[in-house]
Amino acid sequence: YDALCYLTIYHVYIAASVRVIRIDKRSKLIGRFASYLRDNFPDYEKNPYLNRLGQNKTLIYKALQGRHYSAIRALFKIKDSL
Repeated sequence: YDALCYLTIYHVYIAASVRVIRIDKRSKLIGRFASYLRDNFPDYEKNPYLNRLGQNKTLIYKALQGRHYSAIRALFKIKDSL
């Protein structure tokens, strides 16, 4: 359960959300990803594997939690320009 939850956080919530945000930060898909995570793993915030995300993914995860989509877009614009 914990491993599946972690994979969902990593691939569905973080990776897929970032891909969508880079195209359209107002897309309804972002909310659907978050809803999917909450509906299927209501205790996801207590997942013991979250500490394995690493610094960059943790930053993105926290920005998603706070709905700071513009900040995520800005981070990736900076990254892409380097």
